[in-house]
Amino acid sequence: AFDSARPRYALQLLANADSRLATQWSTLLEMQSTDLDAMDLRMHMFDDSQDDVMVTQANVARAVVLGCRQRLLLTRRQSLVALHKGFTFGCKIDFSLQLA
Repeated sequence: AFDSARPRYALQLLANADSRLATQWSTLLEMQSTDLDAMDLRMHMFDDSQDDVMVTQANVARAVVLGCRQRLLLTRRQSLVALHKGFTFGCKIDFSLQLA
């Protein structure tokens, strides 16, 4: 889902959680290089683990995908793990037999 070659798919997923942000980020993919440069966006604005590298037309798709991943997965990791543990009773149940 978080493939830099398919930023629109990641944006579709983000739209389910935050449609306004997904719309804003989708416009970045269409911007001309000069307009994008004028915005002075940095990779770490999309994902805190990234360096302070300027977002350009060459890497804007990667920035958008990283941002989607950050919002949908990384910031919710603890909640997702807790949800998983709740469904599996602390990971003590093996569902492989039911899924076989």
